[in-house]
Amino acid sequence: MILFVRLCKSKILKLSIIYFIAFLSFDFIFGNSIIKLLYKTNLLSNQKIKLEKNFKEEKKYRIKHNYFHHTLKENIEAKSYWGPYVYKTCTDRNGFRKNCNKTKILTEKKNIILIGDSFTEGIGLDYEKTFAGMLSNSSKNNIINMGVISYSPIIYKNKIQFYLDKGFTIDHLFVFIDISDIDDETIYYSCDNNSVCSEKDDLSSNNNQITQKINFPIFKNIKRSVRLIKRNFFPKIHVYEKNFERSSWTYLENNSKIQKGIDSSIKNMDELYHLLKQKNIPISIAIYPWPGQILYDVKNSKQVEIWKKFCVKRCDNFINLFPIFFEEITNNKRKKVVEKFYLKNDIHFNEIGNRKIFTHINNLKLF
Repeated sequence: MILFVRLCKSKILKLSIIYFIAFLSFDFIFGNSIIKLLYKTNLLSNQKIKLEKNFKEEKKYRIKHNYFHHTLKENIEAKSYWGPYVYKTCTDRNGFRKNCNKTKILTEKKNIILIGDSFTEGIGLDYEKTFAGMLSNSSKNNIINMGVISYSPIIYKNKIQFYLDKGFTIDHLFVFIDISDIDDETIYYSCDNNSVCSEKDDLSSNNNQITQKINFPIFKNIKRSVRLIKRNFFPKIHVYEKNFERSSWTYLENNSKIQKGIDSSIKNMDELYHLLKQKNIPISIAIYPWPGQILYDVKNSKQVEIWKKFCVKRCDNFINLFPIFFEEITNNKRKKVVEKFYLKNDIHFNEIGNRKIFTHINNLKLF
């Protein structure tokens, strides 16, 4: 009986392998034609086409920069897309995001610079609904937003250096350090001796080249459908999972890659501090939690400890935004806090979250 079961299992395994190879072969030969036919007959969602169109629109104003890798195009007024969210992006003559209805910078006022990544840029929202836009509307000074998606300390340093060398006036710099900066420092950016930054070679680039040459369109669409089903019907989505590496480093045991990112971030922020010190420009640092920190971390997170220690002898202000969100946790209902202050199924703050940040910073009377 046991022998019979083993033989059955062996046959099933062999048949499964044969059928899978046959499916991939069929997909490789006929897949593109079938997918095109399904799109034409509307049997397959046009979501992929829509996403590709949105991506092309974004590429028109999200441009490369020779010194600090990437930036926003100057003097643009564009429709922007972030997942299901559609919003407007406007920039000034330097490519800094601004309120679409705001007038130009006034030279007699102080230039207060904000720099950070997508949180500071204000992904997913019209500018007046972001904390940077709210600060700009309420302050008597010029609030200038140099933040752009996927920046990290090495880019903060280079971008500030670039504009200082051009003679740009900075009266105070506020750096909004993101949870993902640690990961970005190790994965994305490498700068040469002239501080020109480019993307690091992806360790999987060879594999990517292979998969680009060997195309399995049906298989790819099946995988995409599975991801969409998981995202729409299962509440515990990828970015909210406890082991999501981009955010879990603050509450799970760190590996060598994360420690390298921490060391690199501190090093580049220290160089930025000394650059500003030479010109008598004060620096302040602000930190804030991701949903992962709300769900699994503590108020005195590793992110708090690192930058609080860094700021002791360097910063004019250390703005810790963790407490204002952790104080919202009542009866351990952490998910409710995430739902209230963050975009749905996303890591970025919604308008309510942005307003909470604005209110706290505005009450500090720093601007």
